[in-house]
Amino acid sequence: MMLYQNFDLLLRKIISLFYRVLLVAFSASVLIRNPNVFEWYIYAGIIAIYLIIFGLLYNKDGFLSLLRLFVDFVFIYFILFKKDINNFHSITLIFLPLINSVNHSSNTRSKLSPFVLYILTFLLIFLLRELKFVWGDLVALFAIWIVNIFLYTRHYLVRIFNTIDEIINGFYMEKIEIGKQYRLLRSVRDVLNSNKKFFFLLHRPIDITIFAFREGKFSVISSTNFFVKYKFDDERSFVKEITKKNRLRNVRLSLDDGPTFPNIVLRVPSEDMIYFYVVSIFEISELNLKDYASSRIYAQVFQKITNVLQIERSIAIEKKEYLHGIKMKMVFVDSTIKSIHFLNNRLTPISNYFDLLKLSEAETDQEKRQRLETLLEIEKRNAMNSIDPIIFRMRTQLEKANNPYIISSIERIGIQKLYSMVRKCWEDSNLLHQDISMRCSKSFLAREVVLNVESFEFLLDEILNNIIKHANRFHKVEIIEENDFICFRFINDIKDFNKNIDWLNKIITYFNSDEINEIIKKTSYGLSFMKESLKQMNIFHEMSITEDKKVILLLKINTENKNEASIV
Repeated sequence: MMLYQNFDLLLRKIISLFYRVLLVAFSASVLIRNPNVFEWYIYAGIIAIYLIIFGLLYNKDGFLSLLRLFVDFVFIYFILFKKDINNFHSITLIFLPLINSVNHSSNTRSKLSPFVLYILTFLLIFLLRELKFVWGDLVALFAIWIVNIFLYTRHYLVRIFNTIDEIINGFYMEKIEIGKQYRLLRSVRDVLNSNKKFFFLLHRPIDITIFAFREGKFSVISSTNFFVKYKFDDERSFVKEITKKNRLRNVRLSLDDGPTFPNIVLRVPSEDMIYFYVVSIFEISELNLKDYASSRIYAQVFQKITNVLQIERSIAIEKKEYLHGIKMKMVFVDSTIKSIHFLNNRLTPISNYFDLLKLSEAETDQEKRQRLETLLEIEKRNAMNSIDPIIFRMRTQLEKANNPYIISSIERIGIQKLYSMVRKCWEDSNLLHQDISMRCSKSFLAREVVLNVESFEFLLDEILNNIIKHANRFHKVEIIEENDFICFRFINDIKDFNKNIDWLNKIITYFNSDEINEIIKKTSYGLSFMKESLKQMNIFHEMSITEDKKVILLLKINTENKNEASIV
């Protein structure tokens, strides 16, 4: 049970105890101020029996909590028996249980409690009036019922907000569930659906989807239900309306070709972008009050979620900058390795030694040749002393174990997570979401891949940087299933294709080659990095040119059945 629920329950149990003390004290006051039927010691016995029974039933749940309530009314009946119930003190004593009803202390409150409470109150008044029915009693009960409805509603809304606060704290402070907003949304949806007694006040959400709008472009943030494609019937009209209004109804939006309406769309602005929440509901109410109440309450809840999303976005930006810094360090490592390869291929005996050797062999003067041989012996020793440390240092640098460029850890992630990574990188690169397509069966989406997440993000970043750098206007990515593989086809055109065709053919030849050393020597860091990462993660890769002058980069990743121990 969450912190708020524990504290609220404890507080209600304390109030329950003080309420019974107040009930006994006020009953004593009524006995003192009114003529009594029985002797004082009988009333004292009744009070003692009441306190004993309450002690036995205190802190009990379910049916026993109803029995505790019944004992309260029996006690009040004996106190007011044969007394005038039309005076202020008697009326106050009768209605004390109703006034205290919002503090019901049962851990599992019975659905019958409110009805039983009002029925017992009416029966108490009916018996005290000696079986006479008075319409005014019903009017009074109805008025108190209305007041209690307001109190229950306020208590319910406070409970919603506190429960959602606890959920957010649990996900983003205790569990550190960064990047799993869908779990948070599902928990929030379940909370909003949890108390069906207030269906008259709130719409019950079926699904919640969060979009962001920034610099004229949409991006999907999260959703309670996984989807690949989304489409607005009139995107331009929607943008125009949502930027002016905080709430829209029945927006024509389809997710994976399925409609989301009836729905309510709420706009929640932030510092540099607009978030809007599409809440699919069971039905749009004809009562504006229900729509108004739902919108106001949802807006408060979604503002809390938006604050968290902004924090996540800041973390993501910092992570990207951090990864960029690592990438620059990896460039340095790669450059160092290339230099060592260059030296390793060309370092033969030291140049000075061979220069002297050649000079000595060519010298005909015996005296000069003898002096050169003396110098040659000195240079020979120096060369021999320096060659071994240099060769050892180069070999050490070339060892994979000492190279941070090598991928050392892998993890299992789901296909949906993999798709989300590609979509996020694509949209973060200011490419349009319409250019992403995915054709995978539902059963295939339940499978997993095994790879290094950070290296795959690096790889995506490098691929998309190359697409943006070299593409003219056309770029898209197709995600399809092929037997047990998930395939990514990155397709783009090339600026000045005819002019760059020779360079492009060389790049494709090197990329498709298995000779990684040739690629390292003859291409840029980006291509060698991509090649090495793909090779280490065992991802099939191939680059080709289509007849319509477009470049295709194909990646094929093997998938496996879902591992229950997987956490992503």
